[in-house]
Amino acid sequence: MNNYPLGKLINQDTRGQDADTPVFIDKRDLAWVAFLALVGAFINILPYSRMVSMAFQVGIAAVVVLGNLKRPVMLIVSFIFLHLMPSRMIAGFNEASSSVYTVNKLILSLMVLTFLFINTFISKEKYKGKFNPWLFAFAVFMAISYTWSISFLYYDTSFIWLVVAYAFYPYFISTEKDIRLILFSLFVSMQIFGLAVLPTLATGEFYRGQIRLDPNFSSMALTFCVISALALLLQYKELLGRFLKAGLIAGIVFDVFILSFFASRTAFFGLAIIFLFFMVLNMNKPGTIVLSAAAVVAGFFYFEGRGLFDTVFKRFSAMDVNRFGGRTGIWKGLLVSIRQFNAFRLIFGNGYLTTGFFGAGSGGQAHNAYLSIFIGFGAIGLIIFLIYQVSSTVSIVKRGFVPFLLLVLNMLIYNFSLEPYILSEGVLFLVLLGAMGAVTLEREEVPPLNPFLNKRKNQ
Repeated sequence: MNNYPLGKLINQDTRGQDADTPVFIDKRDLAWVAFLALVGAFINILPYSRMVSMAFQVGIAAVVVLGNLKRPVMLIVSFIFLHLMPSRMIAGFNEASSSVYTVNKLILSLMVLTFLFINTFISKEKYKGKFNPWLFAFAVFMAISYTWSISFLYYDTSFIWLVVAYAFYPYFISTEKDIRLILFSLFVSMQIFGLAVLPTLATGEFYRGQIRLDPNFSSMALTFCVISALALLLQYKELLGRFLKAGLIAGIVFDVFILSFFASRTAFFGLAIIFLFFMVLNMNKPGTIVLSAAAVVAGFFYFEGRGLFDTVFKRFSAMDVNRFGGRTGIWKGLLVSIRQFNAFRLIFGNGYLTTGFFGAGSGGQAHNAYLSIFIGFGAIGLIIFLIYQVSSTVSIVKRGFVPFLLLVLNMLIYNFSLEPYILSEGVLFLVLLGAMGAVTLEREEVPPLNPFLNKRKNQ
């Protein structure tokens, strides 16, 4: 196995294609990650002004789009650092969550459409990505549901971005390098998030529900980050030098530490299931199993002895744990209400986020992506969504990205707890799952790491 030193992780190549010698992240991409991370982390030090906010959003959007006509995946990276990270990092701890410097979802949508316009009508050197047919169909079906929806309450700028992201974000992901860049960017953003909220958590005044930051949504973001880091360690261990390996491992420990304050049962249940699946993936590597198990056990007892998991244990001992925090009652109410639907509503649905009108009560959440999609977009919408998920999973295995099945499993767990298909992190990972099975491999002649498909071609 080759271990690349840190210097070789950064490549001079700035073309839209991977270099002959694969690297984890090239110099140009690293520079953009650093720039966007610094902007997203420190822009909110400035006193908030609506006029400054609009000028900032338009200016930074122009810089990102015009600076990446040959590297459009950077539009997704900018979404991570300029919208997702500040929203999680600042808004939840502020009384006025609107008074935050972020790139809002309308500007994010305009960035995508501006790039497509320039690429189609102005740029001489065209970028040629690939649309995902099933995700594109899902986006189109969501958009036209407006015509028969029973409520137009949530058909706002966030919905516009949702449709745009599902339809066009896959077009911006064409190589393995793009996938690594997105996952690495999410990892960096969540470490900045953790450092930003740590002072508040360290005061001892934080407890679940006291501040505006939703522990479930923040826990989902951190959990996706932990799983992403673990998948990167497994899939690209030959490209990672000791420095980055140590950084990913340290980040995993730090994120679990932050997760303990939010005490999300779904997050820790999911991590336990994913760890067991990780052990299954490494059945042919007893050394890895022993070492991983020893590290997890040692870490658990070390932090548990310092009371870090007290709140987590309290949450798991709550009376509603056998009802999944009241979710089973919500699901039952929604399933009963479906019986009242006529044939049209069963096939086409009632419109975007209309579960609050049925069973769950006004404004209620389904806490289940599949129920939410069925009630909102009917059998057609649900079938499209399921075909996309199944086909993406099959493609991931076929292309050799088996460690990324950890992300598939994590998404499946959250689909039965929240509605990740409408949340920023969930949208990002749903797009990635399809891309993982369709991207151009760096070394087609060398099969990627895959314990289940270990046969070499032309041998």
